[in-house]
Amino acid sequence: MEKPESEMSPRERAFQEDILKALRGGGKLPADKLSEEARRLSRDPYSKNSSNSPQLIPSPSMSFVKLKENGQEGWTAKILTQSLQREMTVPSLSLLGLDKLYDAVPKEDLIVFAGSIPEFAREWISNCKRCVIYSRRSRAVHLSDLRAAALLASRPINPADTIVFNALPFEKETDRSSNELARMEVAHDQAGWLKANDQITASAKGVGLTVDRAEKSKLIHELQDGNRNVIFIIAHSDSQFLYLPGQDGARVSLEELRSLRRQEAPDRIVVLMVCEGGNVNERAVSVGEILLQNNLAKTVLATPSLVDARGIAGMLRLFRDPSTSPRSAFPNLWQMVVEPGLKRFPAG
Repeated sequence: MEKPESEMSPRERAFQEDILKALRGGGKLPADKLSEEARRLSRDPYSKNSSNSPQLIPSPSMSFVKLKENGQEGWTAKILTQSLQREMTVPSLSLLGLDKLYDAVPKEDLIVFAGSIPEFAREWISNCKRCVIYSRRSRAVHLSDLRAAALLASRPINPADTIVFNALPFEKETDRSSNELARMEVAHDQAGWLKANDQITASAKGVGLTVDRAEKSKLIHELQDGNRNVIFIIAHSDSQFLYLPGQDGARVSLEELRSLRRQEAPDRIVVLMVCEGGNVNERAVSVGEILLQNNLAKTVLATPSLVDARGIAGMLRLFRDPSTSPRSAFPNLWQMVVEPGLKRFPAG
């Protein structure tokens, strides 16, 4: 297990601080510190030989990657691992360069991206099963806690420990539906929304998941005080509010989400099927970052892009296979985790 900070040696403490310093561009990690940390982490409970370790990310070691635009030369990827350190240039708008980056790190390392993610790399990172992005707005944790958080998304779900909050439009009477769609600021396609809603409900219940029509009090209670460790939130968002359904439905502002806080984060993953809920390390804070920042979850699956509700039912049906994990069922979402180290990155 990771030592508490009070029990760490100055050398162990310095290693985690050096990761932050290097990723800011202010230093490099000495090879002897990396090797020493790799040996120490080999005794971690999430190592390759542990029965607790899922198949997708079996390695206890990590590689930290920061992408930086470098003028005419394209993108530079600074890679810091627990066994090597190197810098390489990723050609701008080139997926080939990202494939080379993938091959450059030790096989099956957890690849942790830092900083802002350029547009051309977003889909690639979403489809990379051993890649996560950490939010600099989240609380700082030890390295083993980051790994443990990343592993949550690769574990099969327990239906009894899971809830689906469905916030899609549901009103069937014509006038009420028109009012609902106008209030939620979504396309006026009653038939399309009802079909998507019914399919999602049928798929979720078909694999034994609890489906709740998203009401504000229930959603807030579950996030702040509930005990479910897998939460799906399917909702429309305009990056200011989460819109809840019904002609007289409510909405949850990002400021209201900021007011929710737990003293310690539960072993929880939140899957956000919410437009632009997964923006990370950008100027404006996202729903996913607030969940991490306020200890409402340890990891979040989300997208920085728009969400098409018509595809959600098919993804939920994949949980018929009891070995299916959220990460494998939602390959178009990327994974956000808490920040490694003892200090926080500056916001902005």
